[in-house]
Amino acid sequence: MMSLVECGRFTAVLLIKGRNLAVKLYIDAFSSIFTGCPQTLREMGRRMVSKKNDIPVVYSALEVANICGVVNQTAINWIRNNYLKAFKTPGGQYRVYPEDLVEFMEKRGMRVPTEVIDRCEKKVVVSPHTILIVDDDKAFNEVMSEYIRKHDENAQISQAFDGFEAGLLMVQKLPKCVILDLDLPGIDGLKLCQKLSSTDAFGHPAVIVVTAAQDAEIEAKCIALGVREYFKKPLTLSKVAEAIARQFPGESGTEETVDAVKIEALSS
Repeated sequence: MMSLVECGRFTAVLLIKGRNLAVKLYIDAFSSIFTGCPQTLREMGRRMVSKKNDIPVVYSALEVANICGVVNQTAINWIRNNYLKAFKTPGGQYRVYPEDLVEFMEKRGMRVPTEVIDRCEKKVVVSPHTILIVDDDKAFNEVMSEYIRKHDENAQISQAFDGFEAGLLMVQKLPKCVILDLDLPGIDGLKLCQKLSSTDAFGHPAVIVVTAAQDAEIEAKCIALGVREYFKKPLTLSKVAEAIARQFPGESGTEETVDAVKIEALSS
Protein backbone atom coordinates (compact mmCIF):
# COMPACT_ATOMS: atom_id res chain seq x y z
CA MET A 1 0.00 0.00 0.00
CA MET A 2 1.31 3.44 -0.88
CA SER A 3 1.41 6.29 1.57
CA LEU A 4 -0.82 9.30 1.03
CA VAL A 5 2.23 11.39 0.20
CA GLU A 6 3.43 8.87 -2.37
CA CYS A 7 0.01 8.44 -3.85
CA GLY A 8 -0.62 12.19 -3.97
CA ARG A 9 -2.67 13.52 -6.80
CA PHE A 10 -2.62 11.56 -10.02
CA THR A 11 -3.51 13.02 -13.33
CA ALA A 12 -4.57 10.89 -16.25
CA VAL A 13 -4.85 12.65 -19.54
CA LEU A 14 -6.99 11.06 -22.23
CA LEU A 15 -6.25 12.32 -25.70
CA ILE A 16 -9.09 11.77 -28.10
CA LYS A 17 -7.89 11.21 -31.66
CA GLY A 18 -9.01 13.77 -34.16
CA ARG A 19 -10.00 16.37 -31.60
CA ASN A 20 -8.08 19.07 -29.78
CA LEU A 21 -9.41 17.86 -26.49
CA ALA A 22 -7.70 16.64 -23.34
CA VAL A 23 -9.66 15.28 -20.45
CA LYS A 24 -7.96 15.43 -17.09
CA LEU A 25 -8.89 12.94 -14.42
CA TYR A 26 -7.87 13.94 -10.92
CA ILE A 27 -7.93 11.33 -8.21
CA ASP A 28 -7.16 12.37 -4.63
CA ALA A 29 -5.96 9.63 -2.36
CA PHE A 30 -7.26 10.54 1.08
CA SER A 31 -8.19 7.10 2.36
CA SER A 32 -7.13 3.49 2.26
CA ILE A 33 -9.67 2.70 -0.50
CA PHE A 34 -6.89 3.40 -2.99
CA THR A 35 -4.98 0.26 -2.08
CA GLY A 36 -2.89 -0.59 -5.12
CA CYS A 37 -3.48 2.91 -6.44
CA PRO A 38 -1.30 2.77 -9.59
CA GLN A 39 -2.97 -0.45 -10.73
CA THR A 40 -6.40 1.10 -10.13
CA LEU A 41 -5.49 4.12 -12.18
CA ARG A 42 -4.05 2.08 -15.01
CA GLU A 43 -7.26 0.05 -15.18
CA MET A 44 -9.41 3.17 -15.17
CA GLY A 45 -7.30 4.70 -17.87
CA ARG A 46 -7.53 1.55 -19.95
CA ARG A 47 -11.32 1.60 -19.69
CA MET A 48 -11.50 5.27 -20.60
CA VAL A 49 -9.31 4.83 -23.67
CA SER A 50 -11.36 1.83 -24.71
CA LYS A 51 -14.48 3.99 -24.80
CA LYS A 52 -13.45 5.34 -28.15
CA ASN A 53 -13.62 1.74 -29.37
CA ASP A 54 -17.23 1.43 -28.18
CA ILE A 55 -18.33 3.18 -31.36
CA PRO A 56 -19.68 0.45 -33.71
CA VAL A 57 -17.01 -0.69 -36.13
CA VAL A 58 -17.92 -0.46 -39.81
CA TYR A 59 -16.03 -1.43 -42.94
CA SER A 60 -15.63 0.48 -46.17
CA ALA A 61 -16.17 -1.23 -49.52
CA LEU A 62 -12.39 -1.37 -49.98
CA GLU A 63 -11.91 -3.02 -46.58
CA VAL A 64 -14.63 -5.55 -47.42
CA ALA A 65 -12.87 -6.27 -50.71
CA ASN A 66 -9.54 -6.83 -48.93
CA ILE A 67 -11.13 -9.16 -46.37
CA CYS A 68 -12.89 -11.21 -49.08
CA GLY A 69 -9.91 -11.23 -51.44
CA VAL A 70 -11.63 -9.42 -54.31
CA VAL A 71 -11.24 -6.06 -56.04
CA ASN A 72 -13.01 -2.97 -54.74
CA GLN A 73 -15.53 -2.85 -57.60
CA THR A 74 -16.71 -6.40 -56.84
CA ALA A 75 -17.53 -5.41 -53.26
CA ILE A 76 -19.40 -2.35 -54.53
CA ASN A 77 -21.36 -4.54 -56.97
CA TRP A 78 -22.34 -6.89 -54.12
CA ILE A 79 -23.73 -3.91 -52.23
CA ARG A 80 -25.50 -2.34 -55.21
CA ASN A 81 -27.12 -5.67 -56.12
CA ASN A 82 -28.32 -6.08 -52.52
CA TYR A 83 -26.25 -9.19 -51.88
CA LEU A 84 -24.40 -7.44 -49.06
CA LYS A 85 -26.21 -5.16 -46.61
CA ALA A 86 -24.73 -1.68 -46.33
CA PHE A 87 -25.60 1.94 -45.65
CA LYS A 88 -24.35 5.20 -47.09
CA THR A 89 -22.56 7.94 -45.19
CA PRO A 90 -23.62 11.59 -45.72
CA GLY A 91 -20.71 11.76 -48.17
CA GLY A 92 -22.12 8.89 -50.24
CA GLN A 93 -19.63 6.21 -49.16
CA TYR A 94 -20.74 2.63 -48.48
CA ARG A 95 -20.26 1.21 -44.99
CA VAL A 96 -20.85 -2.37 -43.81
CA TYR A 97 -21.39 -3.62 -40.26
CA PRO A 98 -19.33 -6.67 -39.18
CA GLU A 99 -22.47 -8.75 -38.54
CA ASP A 100 -23.70 -8.20 -42.08
CA LEU A 101 -20.29 -9.01 -43.54
CA VAL A 102 -20.05 -12.25 -41.55
CA GLU A 103 -23.56 -13.28 -42.63
CA PHE A 104 -22.67 -12.58 -46.26
CA MET A 105 -19.41 -14.55 -46.07
CA GLU A 106 -20.99 -17.48 -44.22
CA LYS A 107 -23.70 -17.83 -46.88
CA ARG A 108 -21.02 -18.17 -49.54
CA GLY A 109 -18.75 -20.54 -47.68
CA MET A 110 -15.98 -17.96 -47.26
CA ARG A 111 -13.58 -18.22 -44.34
CA VAL A 112 -14.38 -15.43 -41.90
CA PRO A 113 -11.31 -13.88 -40.20
CA THR A 114 -11.34 -14.06 -36.41
CA GLU A 115 -10.88 -10.32 -36.06
CA VAL A 116 -14.09 -9.72 -38.02
CA ILE A 117 -16.06 -12.12 -35.83
CA ASP A 118 -14.63 -10.49 -32.69
CA ARG A 119 -16.04 -7.14 -33.79
CA CYS A 120 -19.59 -8.45 -34.03
CA GLU A 121 -21.95 -7.29 -31.31
CA LYS A 122 -24.49 -10.05 -31.82
CA LYS A 123 -24.37 -13.77 -32.53
CA VAL A 124 -24.27 -14.65 -36.19
CA VAL A 125 -26.66 -17.43 -37.15
CA VAL A 126 -25.26 -20.18 -39.34
CA SER A 127 -26.81 -19.91 -42.76
CA PRO A 128 -28.81 -22.72 -44.39
CA HIS A 129 -27.41 -25.09 -46.99
CA THR A 130 -28.32 -23.29 -50.20
CA ILE A 131 -28.26 -25.71 -53.12
CA LEU A 132 -29.10 -25.27 -56.80
CA ILE A 133 -29.95 -28.34 -58.89
CA VAL A 134 -29.46 -27.82 -62.63
CA ASP A 135 -30.74 -30.61 -64.87
CA ASP A 136 -33.15 -30.56 -67.81
CA ASP A 137 -34.30 -34.09 -66.92
CA LYS A 138 -37.27 -33.12 -64.76
CA ALA A 139 -37.62 -36.60 -63.27
CA PHE A 140 -34.04 -36.64 -62.05
CA ASN A 141 -34.24 -33.02 -60.89
CA GLU A 142 -37.33 -33.72 -58.78
CA VAL A 143 -36.01 -36.99 -57.33
CA MET A 144 -32.68 -35.39 -56.42
CA SER A 145 -34.45 -32.42 -54.83
CA GLU A 146 -36.77 -34.55 -52.71
CA TYR A 147 -33.93 -36.84 -51.66
CA ILE A 148 -31.80 -33.95 -50.43
CA ARG A 149 -34.71 -32.38 -48.54
CA LYS A 150 -35.41 -35.69 -46.85
CA HIS A 151 -31.86 -36.10 -45.60
CA ASP A 152 -30.82 -32.49 -44.95
CA GLU A 153 -33.17 -30.43 -42.78
CA ASN A 154 -31.04 -27.31 -43.39
CA ALA A 155 -31.27 -27.52 -47.18
CA GLN A 156 -32.78 -24.66 -49.17
CA ILE A 157 -33.10 -25.96 -52.72
CA SER A 158 -33.63 -24.12 -55.98
CA GLN A 159 -34.16 -25.91 -59.29
CA ALA A 160 -33.25 -24.95 -62.85
CA PHE A 161 -34.04 -26.91 -66.02
CA ASP A 162 -31.84 -25.14 -68.56
CA GLY A 163 -28.65 -23.11 -68.71
CA PHE A 164 -30.32 -19.69 -68.89
CA GLU A 165 -32.51 -20.37 -65.86
CA ALA A 166 -29.46 -21.67 -64.00
CA GLY A 167 -27.55 -18.46 -64.68
CA LEU A 168 -30.44 -16.35 -63.42
CA LEU A 169 -30.83 -18.35 -60.20
CA MET A 170 -27.09 -18.28 -59.55
CA VAL A 171 -27.24 -14.49 -59.57
CA GLN A 172 -30.43 -14.29 -57.49
CA LYS A 173 -29.74 -17.03 -54.94
CA LEU A 174 -25.92 -17.23 -54.79
CA PRO A 175 -26.07 -20.90 -53.73
CA LYS A 176 -23.22 -22.48 -51.81
CA CYS A 177 -23.47 -25.69 -53.82
CA VAL A 178 -24.51 -26.37 -57.43
CA ILE A 179 -25.44 -29.83 -58.70
CA LEU A 180 -24.88 -29.46 -62.42
CA ASP A 181 -25.69 -31.47 -65.52
CA LEU A 182 -23.45 -30.70 -68.51
CA ASP A 183 -25.77 -31.31 -71.46
CA LEU A 184 -28.26 -28.48 -71.04
CA PRO A 185 -30.42 -26.48 -73.43
CA GLY A 186 -29.49 -22.82 -73.71
CA ILE A 187 -26.06 -22.65 -72.09
CA ASP A 188 -24.29 -25.96 -71.60
CA GLY A 189 -22.93 -26.97 -68.22
CA LEU A 190 -19.28 -26.72 -69.22
CA LYS A 191 -19.72 -23.04 -70.11
CA LEU A 192 -21.43 -22.48 -66.77
CA CYS A 193 -18.44 -24.07 -65.04
CA GLN A 194 -16.12 -21.71 -66.92
CA LYS A 195 -18.24 -18.73 -65.88
CA LEU A 196 -18.35 -19.75 -62.24
CA SER A 197 -14.57 -20.17 -62.08
CA SER A 198 -13.75 -16.92 -63.88
CA THR A 199 -15.69 -14.41 -61.77
CA ASP A 200 -16.33 -13.56 -58.12
CA ALA A 201 -19.90 -12.48 -58.87
CA PHE A 202 -21.39 -15.87 -57.94
CA GLY A 203 -19.41 -16.34 -54.72
CA HIS A 204 -17.51 -19.40 -56.04
CA PRO A 205 -20.02 -22.13 -55.11
CA ALA A 206 -18.96 -25.76 -54.83
CA VAL A 207 -19.87 -27.47 -58.12
CA ILE A 208 -20.86 -31.13 -58.27
CA VAL A 209 -21.27 -32.44 -61.81
CA VAL A 210 -23.82 -35.19 -62.49
CA THR A 211 -23.82 -36.20 -66.15
CA ALA A 212 -24.41 -39.02 -68.61
CA ALA A 213 -21.29 -37.99 -70.54
CA GLN A 214 -18.62 -40.68 -70.49
CA ASP A 215 -15.85 -38.57 -72.07
CA ALA A 216 -12.70 -38.57 -69.90
CA GLU A 217 -11.50 -35.36 -71.57
CA ILE A 218 -14.64 -33.50 -70.48
CA GLU A 219 -14.19 -34.78 -66.95
CA ALA A 220 -10.59 -33.52 -66.94
CA LYS A 221 -11.75 -30.09 -68.13
CA CYS A 222 -14.31 -29.91 -65.34
CA ILE A 223 -11.76 -30.80 -62.69
CA ALA A 224 -9.39 -28.17 -64.09
CA LEU A 225 -12.20 -25.60 -63.76
CA GLY A 226 -12.54 -26.35 -60.05
CA VAL A 227 -15.41 -28.86 -60.04
CA ARG A 228 -15.37 -30.51 -56.60
CA GLU A 229 -17.03 -33.84 -57.49
CA TYR A 230 -17.82 -35.58 -60.78
CA PHE A 231 -20.47 -38.31 -61.09
CA LYS A 232 -21.56 -40.28 -64.13
CA LYS A 233 -25.11 -41.53 -64.60
CA PRO A 234 -26.46 -43.99 -63.69
CA LEU A 235 -25.59 -43.19 -60.08
CA THR A 236 -26.54 -43.76 -56.47
CA LEU A 237 -28.14 -40.72 -54.86
CA SER A 238 -26.52 -41.48 -51.51
CA LYS A 239 -23.12 -40.75 -53.09
CA VAL A 240 -24.30 -37.35 -54.26
CA ALA A 241 -25.78 -36.66 -50.81
CA GLU A 242 -22.45 -37.49 -49.20
CA ALA A 243 -20.67 -35.21 -51.69
CA ILE A 244 -23.04 -32.37 -50.76
CA ALA A 245 -22.37 -32.96 -47.05
CA ARG A 246 -18.64 -32.55 -47.72
CA GLN A 247 -19.29 -29.02 -48.99
CA PHE A 248 -20.67 -28.05 -45.55
CA PRO A 249 -17.97 -29.36 -43.17
CA GLY A 250 -18.72 -29.15 -39.48
CA GLU A 251 -22.41 -28.40 -40.01
CA SER A 252 -25.27 -30.73 -39.21
CA GLY A 253 -27.51 -31.61 -42.09
CA THR A 254 -27.11 -34.22 -44.79
CA GLU A 255 -26.89 -37.67 -43.22
CA GLU A 256 -24.04 -39.94 -44.16
CA THR A 257 -26.10 -43.09 -43.70
CA VAL A 258 -28.80 -42.92 -46.33
CA ASP A 259 -30.91 -45.25 -48.41
CA ALA A 260 -29.34 -46.40 -51.66
CA VAL A 261 -31.69 -44.99 -54.26
CA LYS A 262 -30.37 -45.67 -57.74
CA ILE A 263 -31.22 -43.83 -60.93
CA GLU A 264 -30.58 -46.50 -63.53
CA ALA A 265 -31.27 -45.03 -66.93
CA LEU A 266 -31.66 -41.28 -66.88
CA SER A 267 -30.21 -39.50 -69.85
CA SER A 268 -29.34 -35.79 -69.69
